[in-house]
Amino acid sequence: LVQRAVKSMNSRLSELRQMFKEMQLDDDEKREEAFQGFNEYGLCFDYVPKGTFGDQKRSYFRYQISWGGPSEEIRFFTDETLEPTKIEFWFLDWFCGHGIKLSGRNLETALNIWREFKDNETVEYEMQEALA
Repeated sequence: LVQRAVKSMNSRLSELRQMFKEMQLDDDEKREEAFQGFNEYGLCFDYVPKGTFGDQKRSYFRYQISWGGPSEEIRFFTDETLEPTKIEFWFLDWFCGHGIKLSGRNLETALNIWREFKDNETVEYEMQEALA
């Protein structure tokens, strides 16, 4: 499971890294295609309050990439100002899963994802919706 998780993480974050690279291009058409690709890439971005799942001790924001068997998601754990304090990639295959704390280029890619959702106020909106 660990090897599958690492392989999945590297593949997904490489694809996302390429999208963010293209989102910075001077070519308007390619930049727009990259933005559209990012907007269609994940299934959802949502807030998962503490206690949603069994022994879950902390709330987190989830960028869900795939669902089913297996599922892939990036979890953003934040402080009270909604700044990430820890970011993990999770690979979930039915009743077992493996999380990997992100670092290096993968962490920077995840922070780009976070900034994209934070800048358009999706972070605050999803938290308010989940707690309403």
